[in-house]
Amino acid sequence: MKTPFRIGICSTYAPRACGLATFAADLEQAILGTSEGAEVVIIAMVDPAQQDLPGAAVQIVIEADAPSAYLAGAARANEQCDVVIVEHEFGIFGGEDGEYLLRFMAALTVPVILTLHTVVPSFSLHQRSVLADACRLADAVTVFSGVAEDLLIGQRLVERGKLHLIPHGAPNELYESCRVEARAAFDVADRFVVSTFGLLSPGKGLELAIESMRTVVESVPNAQLIIAGRSHPGETHRHGERYRSQLHELVADFGLGSTVRFIDKFLAVTDIANLLAATDLFVTPYVNPDQIVSGALTFALAAGCPVVSTPYLYASDQLCSGAGVVVNSRNPLAFARAITRFALDSEALAAARECALHRGADVKWSVIGQTTVALARSLTDARVIAAGRLAVIEIDRARSRQQSGRHGTHPGELDWSIGSGAVLSLEAAFPTTHLRCLVDDVGIVQHATGVVPMLSSGYCVDDVARLVPVAFRRRADADWSRIAARGVSFLTLAWEMANTESTGSTQSQLFNFMSFDRTWVGVPSRGDHVGRAAMGLASVAADRNFAVVADPVLRRLFQEPSDGDSLHQLAYTLLGQVEAPWLTQDKDIRRRLNALTDAVERCSQGGWTWLEPSLRYDNGLFPETFLAVGEYLGDERVVETGLRLLKWLDSMCDGGDHYRFPGHLGLAQLMGADESGDEQPLEAAALVRAHLRAWKLTGSNWHRVRAMVANQWYLGRNRRGVALVDERGGCFDGLTDEGVNRNQGAESTLAAITSMSAISDSLALPITLHGVTMLGPELRAAPSLVRLDDAPSSGAQQHRPHRV
Repeated sequence: MKTPFRIGICSTYAPRACGLATFAADLEQAILGTSEGAEVVIIAMVDPAQQDLPGAAVQIVIEADAPSAYLAGAARANEQCDVVIVEHEFGIFGGEDGEYLLRFMAALTVPVILTLHTVVPSFSLHQRSVLADACRLADAVTVFSGVAEDLLIGQRLVERGKLHLIPHGAPNELYESCRVEARAAFDVADRFVVSTFGLLSPGKGLELAIESMRTVVESVPNAQLIIAGRSHPGETHRHGERYRSQLHELVADFGLGSTVRFIDKFLAVTDIANLLAATDLFVTPYVNPDQIVSGALTFALAAGCPVVSTPYLYASDQLCSGAGVVVNSRNPLAFARAITRFALDSEALAAARECALHRGADVKWSVIGQTTVALARSLTDARVIAAGRLAVIEIDRARSRQQSGRHGTHPGELDWSIGSGAVLSLEAAFPTTHLRCLVDDVGIVQHATGVVPMLSSGYCVDDVARLVPVAFRRRADADWSRIAARGVSFLTLAWEMANTESTGSTQSQLFNFMSFDRTWVGVPSRGDHVGRAAMGLASVAADRNFAVVADPVLRRLFQEPSDGDSLHQLAYTLLGQVEAPWLTQDKDIRRRLNALTDAVERCSQGGWTWLEPSLRYDNGLFPETFLAVGEYLGDERVVETGLRLLKWLDSMCDGGDHYRFPGHLGLAQLMGADESGDEQPLEAAALVRAHLRAWKLTGSNWHRVRAMVANQWYLGRNRRGVALVDERGGCFDGLTDEGVNRNQGAESTLAAITSMSAISDSLALPITLHGVTMLGPELRAAPSLVRLDDAPSSGAQQHRPHRV
């Protein structure tokens, strides 16, 4: 029997009489009416202080002002739901600006869809903070209009890849009511009916509509304004029926008793359908110019009613195609003229009605239900992708050892299940087919056009330095051993050719680029490539076959002055020094470390905790360096700096349940990630290395799981939901706003392979989360259980650096 797909809806709900409760009930019926076999779990927000008690259809209840209720509600939702939709409106959730909602969202382990019912051009500082955190915790954010999308993007509250436009739905009954029968039922067969409906409160601005009728009836004597709906519960709780009484008094003062008609009840869908069927012209004279959605306006358009409205955001967006007019003032005379024009001009009224019908055709709740279920299913599918669309780890070492009697398994023997169902036995954890295409008898070709190596791009020290440890890891294979040897030869040649003659300088220089015809390009220089070369050579320095060539160069690079070296060069060199400490001295390590520490102290201010004024590239390098050096020196303070940098960097890259890395243009203070350009594969690998270094040093499984999340960026757990690696082990050169950069160059492919190898090695030990030990298939769900808020606070008691 097929397991039902269960969608939770967190909102107010009947019998509470409010627009959000009505929306939730309509969405519930729309989902149940699809052919997807979905079930709905109602998670109702209640306020006992207002005698707001849950109805019989509610499965989970959260008391709005009880913080602990949000965690209990989330625990039940995790058990009962596959996806949770949160209907967000300020004033519904407890805490300042509804901040208790964040507790609920952070505790959910199932995907979350956040629907924003209020989006304004400028939020208060605290509202913005709460909303930004809610968007970060959501897997998808939905809005009702393009205007709302633009406002959110403009305020950098959510990245575009997470944002979805799903219009406000309208009941099918609105499309089916008979106009003749409805007008007869309302006894308005000979009247020009102007109507509006909804819960009455001062924000509805109904005074404007009433006063405008004084002018309308001068030209249209048979006009009638129908105001339908009860007073808003919040209004009656605070002021009783004061607002409704004021409206009645206004009607009496203007002598409009036969023109303005009140229907004092909460309208069922059939009532609304009949009212709109009887209506000639609908009005929304709302006060708030920032109102981003109106169910009443949506319903009116669906029923084919032309609209006259004040200029709030949703009306401006919905009426721009000709389904009505927006009166850009609250002048009763101007509002009356707009109503009168439609009343006297039958052609204009018919044209507007046609536009309204066209506008409302795509907002049937039946359509919205299908769209919502499709989005929800895509998110659950994305979780499967995130757990390993290309490589889902299928190991259980403990059981394997018990069954086979073996005492251990080499990482190269692990099977990774591929999305197609095939299983590859991977040497060092990842296929290298594309990498072998890029490698030749010189080194590794820098770039590729698609999957085809671009020979004209030649070779560079940076890429060969990355290649050497990858090849050396596989040196049991004779081919890879030769590739590692050629890489070491390339790096030492770049140093030797640049330093053949004494220049009087105490600092080495290196060539960086070689053309395909084996000619060095440009002039020797200092730069990041010098540090990269040190890292690459240090990775093989412990092997006596390579040491005879690598060690002399490393001794020179490690001991020479570092004045003027870039921060990246310093960090790369330091990682090389702690990789091969027998070739260096502590004073040389301290000298470079002090330069990095000075940069942190100089640059970190105002919440910016970094070494540079912007996040540029290979950012995980810096916390990894502090952690590695701190461990080697046994220096708690250095380790603390590394953990602090890592947690801050993680927060800057945190996209909720995935990472959104700073792009190739860099990310400076006050910038949004969407302004930083394309995400680079190098960033994921750098963060994987840094977190795994922190995990091994501190024992905190938060770091281990965050490393897994960073690694899964390659596999589809990213803002676009697309895999960056293919079945050949090639990695696309970047994640763009449109998708991926289809080229597969050396840096990207080596980054993915390095990341996968590091993760593969980390799987040798079980992981414990929230008191549960998991291994093998259980790790699929693990990354969704840990978020930034679970990060350990840095503290000396959490780690014990030791000298190696």
